[in-house]
Amino acid sequence: MTSTTSSDRAVVPGLRTSDLPTGRDATWAFADQWISDNAADRDTFERDQIWNAIVAAVDPDWVVTYSERLRLQRPQPEVQQVRPGLWALGTADAVDLDRMIAIIGSRASSPYGDMVAADFAHEFASQGWHVATGGGFGIEAAALRGALAARSTPPVIWTATDFDTPYPPAHRSLFDQVIDAGGVILSLHDPAQGHSYPSRATMLRRSDAMIALARAAVIVEAAHRGTATIIASRTTTPLFGVPGPITSAHSTGVHELIRIGRARIVTAAADVLSVLEGGE
Repeated sequence: MTSTTSSDRAVVPGLRTSDLPTGRDATWAFADQWISDNAADRDTFERDQIWNAIVAAVDPDWVVTYSERLRLQRPQPEVQQVRPGLWALGTADAVDLDRMIAIIGSRASSPYGDMVAADFAHEFASQGWHVATGGGFGIEAAALRGALAARSTPPVIWTATDFDTPYPPAHRSLFDQVIDAGGVILSLHDPAQGHSYPSRATMLRRSDAMIALARAAVIVEAAHRGTATIIASRTTTPLFGVPGPITSAHSTGVHELIRIGRARIVTAAADVLSVLEGGE
């Protein structure tokens, strides 16, 4: 292969410009293969950096991030209507909508809350339950990552937008990971109606529907007047609350739901599963 650079130099350890091909598609393919062979164990950021260095050594105008390159190469998942007024993006046939447990909570979560949400989600997924969240920051993101880490039953995201407008935008990669794991993204928005952008009304409607179709909802960290607390207080779906430190403002909403008997106190995923699976 012939380099387009005027002098031979190191691009990354173990690779020189004289090793590089010419042409954009050939360079992209070469970078993909080189990373697969030599850097598959690196995290996404490091792979992005290596990919950029290889491609930029041939032509800087051809640079896109490695993760974006993978997204562009990914086959587009199918969109289908799974129930009246409900559409799914992904492998809908592999998801049992009757075995969903919703996990909700604060967007401004604490490390304790993130740990609890991830642990519960990991156990639910390991036991054959789909973890459902809205895909937002904080507790919802932690739950999705916990379910994905189980490498078992794929999670479900209920989006408040259309399928082409992930919300929050920073979680596009997380949405892609759910699809890649065999999960689905659900939306109440008819794709034929074009784009839909998030609003408080669409997010509340989405959350109400998610919890209504779930077998149970687990609330982890929610402020007294937080959105998660409001949604949880009006559902008829069995509700479980995870207590937090009595000094934590993050958990005041959860503690109130437990105090008034609206939520059943749980301290482990097994407590929830024992109820759902007939143990008590």
